[in-house]
Amino acid sequence: MFEVDYCDQTGVQPPTAVGSFSWSEAAQITARLLIAERVRREFERRFERFDAHGGELPAALIAPGSNTRDFTLDEMVEAALHSFSANRFFLLVDRRQVVDLDAPFPLTPKSNVVFLRLTPLKGG
Repeated sequence: MFEVDYCDQTGVQPPTAVGSFSWSEAAQITARLLIAERVRREFERRFERFDAHGGELPAALIAPGSNTRDFTLDEMVEAALHSFSANRFFLLVDRRQVVDLDAPFPLTPKSNVVFLRLTPLKGG
């Protein structure tokens, strides 16, 4: 097992480290698994803070609009997978773009994983 760090990046801004996860050297991973793991970690982190402080659910876990309700982990994973498929963010592993949700690729202890969100151009 080894730790793989992952980063967020928006546009031309430098990547920002946001977390890590354990992975087996012998196992390959897919974008679907990597995205689901990232969402699961974010989900758990927000609920840990909620449990520690009490009070209302964090706004990030509540759907905007008049029909507010709690999101389940499965719904959040599906939303992230849909966003990936709709090119709302890109996944770069070792400087190579991953485009297929289900194509396996290897990770190494030196792998660099970046969730990249491009910002739309202003104007026409």
